[in-house]
Amino acid sequence: MTDRTNQPTRANVPAPNLNGRSPAVALIVDNRIAARVWMIIALVAMLLVFVEPAIVLKVTQTPEKAIVLGAGREVYMAPIVALKTTDQVLKFFATEAVTALLTRSGEHPVYPEQLKSLFNEAGLRGAQSLHEKTLEDVRGLHVHPEISKIAISEAGQDEQGHMQWAATVTGALLRQGRQGEVDVADSVRFRVSLLLVRNLNLGTSGMVPYLVERIAYREIDDSEPEQQ
Repeated sequence: MTDRTNQPTRANVPAPNLNGRSPAVALIVDNRIAARVWMIIALVAMLLVFVEPAIVLKVTQTPEKAIVLGAGREVYMAPIVALKTTDQVLKFFATEAVTALLTRSGEHPVYPEQLKSLFNEAGLRGAQSLHEKTLEDVRGLHVHPEISKIAISEAGQDEQGHMQWAATVTGALLRQGRQGEVDVADSVRFRVSLLLVRNLNLGTSGMVPYLVERIAYREIDDSEPEQQ
């Protein structure tokens, strides 16, 4: 039978000889502590392998800038400092264009100068045609668009290879005034589709980066959902 009375137990194992080292140094040189530390370092390194690509992509991601080349190859940035991306500039421009197109006092547009600066020749013909078709509907009324949604999408390139965009603007046309003996105060939902092209003559056309080339206007029912 084995005598275990003299065998060391966990309770009576003598403390390690520190050889004059401080307890902190003893922890560092302890093999078991070192193994645990290196295991933690290895786990952190493995975690970084999976996380690092996402962090690098997020840090280095740069939003698209609104840059337009003029006829003389001049470079123009976004017209408003707060608008940093092409999508923001296009939505701002579509808002200005629709406001100039649909804001009317009777048969006269309220912002004729904006129409001339935001629409090219083809766009102006389309605006004039729309005004003539809706002349009787707005005679004697003050009309103003209230925009609720703008969707921007790419519309390919023109014959010269310049990018084009399609802007779909949805909202309500607020009408107020008097037609004959009837007081009018109502609203009509509308949807305007605009074809936006680059303005290649910025130096001579008011520094507007885009122009409206084509218009498609229609009134919509309340039951018709807004486009996404």
